Amino acid sequence: LATQCATSIVGLEWSIAYLALNINSGKGNCPPKGFGLFKAVSQNLCNVDISSAITSFLTIILYVELIVWQCTDEVNLPAMCGSGATAMLASMAGISKAASVMYTACDVAQRPLIGDLIKIVDIVEVVPTPNFGRRLVE
Repeated sequence: LATQCATSIVGLEWSIAYLALNINSGKGNCPPKGFGLFKAVSQNLCNVDISSAITSFLTIILYVELIVWQCTDEVNLPAMCGSGATAMLASMAGISKAASVMYTACDVAQRPLIGDLIKIVDIVEVVPTPNFGRRLVE
């Protein structure tokens, strides 16, 4: 269990970092801005940030519960039960995040105007660009 304990401590540290990054990202996307299609995309980006922050927060709780039973020399059944319930809640927040991304990719990005823009980008990518060679070599 010592290896699992160390891994859970590192996972806790990463979850704290992700929580800070998700909160910082949410500052730019929340509250939703724009109108029409732009507002729909902005709402989904805001939901992704909020869901990510909730997932990170619940993951922090999960790792604390895992550390409680992995880093001690006794079996702690309430901590094991709590970690399972917390993991289920964290996965629900992850589903919310994935649903927003799916809506944006499968509904908003499939509209005719967006499809035409994607075709234009595909045409531009076919145009060859000049080869400037390696610029790091003198």
